[in-house]
Amino acid sequence: MHLPVKELFRLVMDKKIINNPDKTVTGISKDTLDESVEVLVRAFEDDPIINYFLSDHESNYMEGARRIFKYQCLMYIEMDLPIFGILQNSRITGIACLSVSENKKRPDSLIEADKEFEEFMGLLSFGRIKRYMSLKKKHTPDELHHYLAALGVHPDFQEQGFGRLLLDEVQRITENHQESTGIFLETAKMKNVEMYRYFGYNLLATEKLDGIVDLWYMFRPVRKND
Repeated sequence: MHLPVKELFRLVMDKKIINNPDKTVTGISKDTLDESVEVLVRAFEDDPIINYFLSDHESNYMEGARRIFKYQCLMYIEMDLPIFGILQNSRITGIACLSVSENKKRPDSLIEADKEFEEFMGLLSFGRIKRYMSLKKKHTPDELHHYLAALGVHPDFQEQGFGRLLLDEVQRITENHQESTGIFLETAKMKNVEMYRYFGYNLLATEKLDGIVDLWYMFRPVRKND
């Protein structure tokens, strides 16, 4: 007998959580910034979007990925946006970056970081980032919502339930927000689409960025009474 994919996914995910009860959610600060960046660099090592951004940085790919995630994490910390990880045995194993689609002033503390990041990336890579952002804007919901900018688990800890705990926290934050209508995200890996569908995300659209990167845009409506 063959179980449906969704049922198999539920059984596997539930088993992983039951067998790993010692995971805790922790906020990310400047004190844990470098550790968090390394987790994301390893988690997104083969990610099509990061590869696309850094296609002219091939000789220094890992440093480029490190710069991208350090800039992103620092921005979330400085802007007091939700950035958190899963902690097990004093080690951060996974990270999530979440933002809200409301106007929030960028602090002056990011001016220098903005300049350094743009200079390091260069015109070609920065242009790719702008085209990626423009395409994302095309499919971004009009109503106030949360955006899941990054969710990654270190390869040493994948398929152990850490991703589920991160998504549970993402959903808890969204559902406790008075005005958020849900969670918007994109993924460049088709295998992630089924996972997100399992967690209640609906497919909004598909695109091909610069004819190179396949993107799936998804949205999970808020469920206040879950």
